[in-house]
Amino acid sequence: MAVHPGPPIDLFDYELWAKERLSQAVWDDIASGAADEMTVAGNRQAFDRIAIRPRVLVDLSRIDTATSALGIPIDAPILVASSAGHRAIRPEADCTTALGVGRAGIAMVAAAGSNRSIEDTAGVATSPLWLQRRTDVLKALAPRPRVFMIGRPILWGLATSGADGVFDVLTILQRGLV
Repeated sequence: MAVHPGPPIDLFDYELWAKERLSQAVWDDIASGAADEMTVAGNRQAFDRIAIRPRVLVDLSRIDTATSALGIPIDAPILVASSAGHRAIRPEADCTTALGVGRAGIAMVAAAGSNRSIEDTAGVATSPLWLQRRTDVLKALAPRPRVFMIGRPILWGLATSGADGVFDVLTILQRGLV
């Protein structure tokens, strides 16, 4: 494992650190996409088009990224998407992710096919938690999107440092919104 000079400072640091910590088979599974991986490429291109505002000599003390999703207030326009990759990283991954998500004040969409029961995950969740059955949550959000869903970077944070990594990834994303 490589020696790093300090903590990860951006999402791509988390990606590199996660790749170092996971087995090649698990990494290949979470890094790949279905079929011809067009969604992976499209998501990366969309992320690269997001312009982060410069924050030099700007007062950020009154910035508010809060919004709502399905009528429920959240601290930033981010939802953590469910992913089968969670269970390959840690046995308690959904619960650990819920802890980091709760610290960030973000909502989580839990997978119906998790290796933990929804009751286990809900028992540790401190922020909104929805159970995804097929595309019901996406359909509810589609008419008026106010949030975006994120999946793979959450897995990087989870693999790197558990709930703290999930929280840090969400904090990096939220800071980039202002």
